[in-house]
Amino acid sequence: MSQLSKKMEGYLPDSKSRREKVILGLSGGIHSYVAAYLLKIQNYDLIGVTVINNWEDYGGDQEKVLSCHLSQSKQDEIKEFCGKLGIPYWPVKVSEFKEVVIEPWIASKVSGKYPVQCWNCHDLRISTLYKTMNESGATRIATGHFAKLLLNDQTKEVMIHTSNDEVEDQSVLLARLSHDILSKLILPLSDLTQKEVIKLAENFGVIPKHKTVNIHDCLNLNQELDDYLNTKVPVTFLKPGEIISEGQNLGQHSGIHHYSYGSRFEAANLNRNEKKFISGFKFSDKSITLNDESVFTNTKLQILNCFFSDGLNFTEPFKGFLSLKDEKYIECWIHPKSLNSVYLELPEEHKFLNGEIVSVLKKKGKNSKTLLTGEVKLLPRDIDEGEKSESKVNYRIDF
Repeated sequence: MSQLSKKMEGYLPDSKSRREKVILGLSGGIHSYVAAYLLKIQNYDLIGVTVINNWEDYGGDQEKVLSCHLSQSKQDEIKEFCGKLGIPYWPVKVSEFKEVVIEPWIASKVSGKYPVQCWNCHDLRISTLYKTMNESGATRIATGHFAKLLLNDQTKEVMIHTSNDEVEDQSVLLARLSHDILSKLILPLSDLTQKEVIKLAENFGVIPKHKTVNIHDCLNLNQELDDYLNTKVPVTFLKPGEIISEGQNLGQHSGIHHYSYGSRFEAANLNRNEKKFISGFKFSDKSITLNDESVFTNTKLQILNCFFSDGLNFTEPFKGFLSLKDEKYIECWIHPKSLNSVYLELPEEHKFLNGEIVSVLKKKGKNSKTLLTGEVKLLPRDIDEGEKSESKVNYRIDF
C-alpha cells in the first residue's frame, strides 16, 4: 500500500459526508494546501476561503509587522491553486481585525501587560470561517491544524487531543474554541507529522515558498509600529516616567508603549553582566519596574479564564502535564478552584509571564487529551506549601 493510501485509510468518509459542502481555510501555506488535496481526493464539495486582515489605518508595510499578512501576490497564488484544484475561491476581509486584535494589543502595550495578539487573531480567523460556513449553506469547516478531535458518544461534546507531531502540535489553539465550532471542524492532518505533510506536498506538487509563522511573531516593535503607536496611544500614556530597579532610579523612559512586559531592559548605566527585565508598570507615576529574571520563576501559579475539556469536573487534586513552548510536558498537580480557574503546583521552578496562555494535558506526548487552557497568574512565593498540600482548597488563595 502506498504512503498516500495509508494516510487516507482513516479519512474515507461515507456517502453522506461526501455530499457535504466544506469551507476550507487556505492560508497559502503547505499545511492548508495538503489539507485541500486530501479533502478533494475524498470528494468533499470544497470552497477555499482566505481570511484577510483588514487594517486600513496602518500606513506602513503590514508584511513587516504581521507575519501572517497575505500580500496581493500571495492571494493570487492561492486563487490560482484553487483554480487548479477546481474549487471556488473566496477571499474574506475581516473588518473586525482592528477591534479584536489591534486595539487589545495597544491596550496591553500601554498597561504593561503580556499581549495575546496572535491568539486573538487565530480565534477571529476561525470564527470568520464558521460565520462564512453558516452564510454559505455549508455544513463543515476544515483547516490544516496539527491536532485531533474526538467525539464523546455520551455527551456529544468534542474533545481536543494532541497530534502525532509533538513539535508542531497546535491543539492548544483549538482548545479555546466553542463546541459549536469544534463540532463542525474537520482536521485532515490530524494523524500526520510535519515530515509526512512535506512528503505529501512533494507528491502533490505543492511547494509554496516556505514561511514559518510562530505564535507571537506578529507586532514586534520596530520603528514603523513605534510611529503608529505614537498616533494611537492616549497622550497621558506618552509621558515619561522613572525606571526603578531595587528601589533605585536608573533614569527616565519615554513611554511604556515603547517597551514590552517580560523583555530584557537595556541601559547604559546597567552592568554588562547584569540582566534586568521589565516586570511591572505603575500608571499613577508612569514608572517602570525592573527585576531579575527570578521574579518570573515559581513553582506555583494560577490559571485564569480556563477553557475546560468535556467531562473535567473534579473536586480532588490530580496530576497532569503542563505544556510549554520551550519546555514541554512538565508534570504538575492541578487543584480545583472557583471562578473558572485552577491552581498548579510544579516540582521545580519554571519561568512564566503573567497573562501568557498555557495548556494542561492528561499525559505526555502524542494523542493526549487537552484538559484545560488558560492565562497564567503568578502567585506569591510565601504560600505555605504544607497547608496547600494537605487541603483540597487553599483558603488563603481561594477566598
